[in-house]
Amino acid sequence: MKTGATTFNDLLTGSVAFSCISREGVEAELIGQYVFDAFKFFRPVLQKYGYTTIKSLNIGAEQLVEQEGADDRTSIVPVFLTAQIQDRATLAPSVERKLRKIIIETMFTP
Repeated sequence: MKTGATTFNDLLTGSVAFSCISREGVEAELIGQYVFDAFKFFRPVLQKYGYTTIKSLNIGAEQLVEQEGADDRTSIVPVFLTAQIQDRATLAPSVERKLRKIIIETMFTP
């Protein structure tokens, strides 16, 4: 049954970097490996929730972060993810009329 609504579909590609932080370098690497494995092994589950494809998954090298004047040393292991997700929006005729009215009133009202 036709409703007059318009549906827009698109694939969005984006990148995310996860910083896995710990005071111990080995622990930061282990956390990074857990994050890496989570995206690798749970790919089918993520695809059910809109992740169309996981294009690349990389784990970076451990980096030591030292802050001047502080005794704490922190290690960071980055995990990089590039994925595509489906973006879908539906525009109903009633919403379209309201949106047009807002745009027209905003543009032409002094």
